Amino acid sequence: MSISITPKEKADTLDHRGRIIQWHLDRASLYHDRRLAFFYCSRGTDLQHSYRAVLQALLRQAAYDSVNGEISENVLNAYKSAGGDSKDSQPFAFKKCDELLRGILKSGVKLRIIIDALDECDEPKKLLKALRDAFQDAPGRLELLVSSRYEVHVDEVFTNPVKVDINTSMPETDMITYITTEIKEREKDERILQGKRLDLEDQLIKILCGRAGGMYESPVIR
Repeated sequence: MSISITPKEKADTLDHRGRIIQWHLDRASLYHDRRLAFFYCSRGTDLQHSYRAVLQALLRQAAYDSVNGEISENVLNAYKSAGGDSKDSQPFAFKKCDELLRGILKSGVKLRIIIDALDECDEPKKLLKALRDAFQDAPGRLELLVSSRYEVHVDEVFTNPVKVDINTSMPETDMITYITTEIKEREKDERILQGKRLDLEDQLIKILCGRAGGMYESPVIR
């Protein structure tokens, strides 16, 4: 059964986002009852930004115990009941994924979910409602952090979510300093262009600083 976390889901990029995700994965891998599920939404293909595909990917990661190298029993049994390796049996329907995710939480697993660029998901509210219901079924077992470039109205789904507007919390000068440090002031072997193209580094800083505005990030429930 091939249902464990894939390299793409484990670290979608090698930039600061990938390093943050890897840190959380390393921490979660120390405890069999702690899991991390991460998804980066993208409009690259129809499947990548489907709310169904997002929940399926989150379930695959939540079901895998990296300490023991085992799949959660409820997911494994459901997979076998559906016909094992039959192409017709996968992926699970959205409703089934929702049910299986709740089962994982009720088994005692504490799950941290990070969804990046939720605004790129086709039906963010449907996805958030499924995660809210899972949280209500197993209070205290689910932590959720989502980021979005514009408001996805999480407060219509969750009660009193913690919302952080980066435009308010991080002045423009701090953003420019951060971007410049990441691109030009690290050791050469850690820089994107290894310090070989200073002209391109300057152009990259200019582009990123120009596009840095408008990022909205919302830690939803804890």
